[in-house]
This record gives sequence, structure tokens and C-alpha cells, in this order.
Amino acid sequence: MTVLGIDPGIAQTGIAVIHNSQVAACGVIESKFKNKGDIIGDLDERAEHITSEVLAIVERYKPQAVVIEAFIFQGKNRQFPSNFKTSYLVGYLVSSIRALHQGVSIIIQDNKVIHNTQLDILISRLENSERLLEQKGDHALDAARHAVYHLSTNRS
Repeated sequence: MTVLGIDPGIAQTGIAVIHNSQVAACGVIESKFKNKGDIIGDLDERAEHITSEVLAIVERYKPQAVVIEAFIFQGKNRQFPSNFKTSYLVGYLVSSIRALHQGVSIIIQDNKVIHNTQLDILISRLENSERLLEQKGDHALDAARHAVYHLSTNRS
């Protein structure tokens, strides 16, 4: 089974494709501010760029499932605009994947389930797992955690 994990962020989105006990692809999709005076225009451009990259990955690897980290408010340090932008991106991703790849299961998964030692052990056993640590930040690693968690809890 092939699963695409996504750790969504409007500035940096982590992706990891897990296929047959290996990291088939991983990385961080970055988007930069272009229209600083136009928040909505900027948001549309960034969401479109990220979604375009994700759709290319779905087309290339043809995952049976796409697991997207749920947007959970994580305390007073988060500001509303950031929360809104990430939620917007998740909606954009889900609607685009559903429209173009109807056979793909889309799972929205709580970020709390991915932080455990057993999951990190499973990830360390994946072929090419070192590639996850070579990526900027922990976004690709979190995306892989979501994919591996889904695989480990949904065996067919």
C-alpha cells in the first residue's frame, strides 16, 4: 500500500510518501509571500502552489490514501490569521484531491497521535528513513509519522 502523509502549513508543507516499507519520496513544499498587502490574494496563490505540488505527487505515486494532519488549535501562542490560513489550505487540498483523484481515501488525522516512541521506531526501520532527517525542519518527518501511523492502524 502507498500512503501520502501531509503536514500542512501555508509557508511550509511537509510531505512523505511511504510505499512497501520505504520512504519513496519526502520533502518540504515552500511558499513565499508575494502580495504582502493582499492577504487573501496571497493566501490563494500559496494554497494553489502547494496544492499543485501535492497533486503532482499524487499523480506520480498514486497513493491509496492521503493522510492530512488535522488542524488543532495548540494554545495561546498561535495567532488567528495563521490558524485560518492553515485551515484554508487543508480545505483547498481536500477538495482538489477529491475532485481529481476520486479513488483516493482522504483521512484527516489528529496531530496528537503521531508523537510516540513506537512510531519513531517504525519510521527508523523504513528503507531510506534517513532522507526524512535531511529535510528542512520536522515537516517531512511529521508527514511520514502520519502515513506510518495510518499504515500501522489500518492493515488490510
